[in-house]
Amino acid sequence: MSPLAPHPIGIKFYTAIWNNFKDLNYEQGTARFAGWWQQTLHRKLAGYYYAHRRGTLGVSSILVFGFIGFKTLSSFYMTQRDQKAAVTQASAYGQSGSRVWPTPK
Repeated sequence: MSPLAPHPIGIKFYTAIWNNFKDLNYEQGTARFAGWWQQTLHRKLAGYYYAHRRGTLGVSSILVFGFIGFKTLSSFYMTQRDQKAAVTQASAYGQSGSRVWPTPK
């Protein structure tokens, strides 16, 4: 007997995946995976899809809009952070802010 605990999923799960895919060529394997991926995404994220019939564009639209939203929010955060850093640096050098006209002489 092994001193280790049994695997929570079991080795039969992994060997079944291998047996299902070992005789497929690259094109068949990628086609099966793409179909599984599209079906899984549609089941998990169906509420976020646009109601159009564009095939895989419907799957990628949630990813594209998610990226655009993440990019917009992160850019806004970084802009605010950099502005506060500029004001902090200016106050360290004795100025009252980042956009201060030089004192006329």
